[in-house]
Amino acid sequence: MRSGRDQNAEASQSVEGADLRERLTRWGTFALLLIFFIFTIALWGYAAWWGVVKLIQLFF
Repeated sequence: MRSGRDQNAEASQSVEGADLRERLTRWGTFALLLIFFIFTIALWGYAAWWGVVKLIQLFF
């Protein structure tokens, strides 16, 4: 049979593990969204630049 101290230590470790997993999940989600938005903005910027270049070529 385990003592109360052992059980408290296990409970503390499981809470710390859950907290770490929650923080990693939150930061991972934030990083993926940041990458997605940067990629999307870069694509829109490239498309706008391409359109401007094509319009310039059309008239000159």
